[in-house]
Amino acid sequence: MTEILQNLFLSWLLTILIESITAYVIGIRGKKNYILLFLVNTATNPAAVLLYLFLYGFTPLPDFFAQICVELLVFAAEGLLFRASMDAEEIPGRSPWKMSAVLNLVSWGTGVLLSLPSQI
Repeated sequence: MTEILQNLFLSWLLTILIESITAYVIGIRGKKNYILLFLVNTATNPAAVLLYLFLYGFTPLPDFFAQICVELLVFAAEGLLFRASMDAEEIPGRSPWKMSAVLNLVSWGTGVLLSLPSQI
């Protein structure tokens, strides 16, 4: 149980850091938007990790397909949350769906790269 909690915390922390840096790089500004990003990731990341562990551990889905299934659900959930809550004045012209896609692709891709040494 302790290992799962440590993995949940590490995944959440890395997601917050990676997506916050990515948001800044793509031009997201404003305290409200960073609080929103923090809250959205706090809501979706633990659920995503647990769902992935379930799919990978208890279904015949290969690792990659389990990850893709989870990431598609996270993309949809975060896109809806961003659409409902984003401060459009501070991020003009930004689509919540594009933002969700970019942030999640960068975060997922970084996670894949970080896990490579353990798979070699």
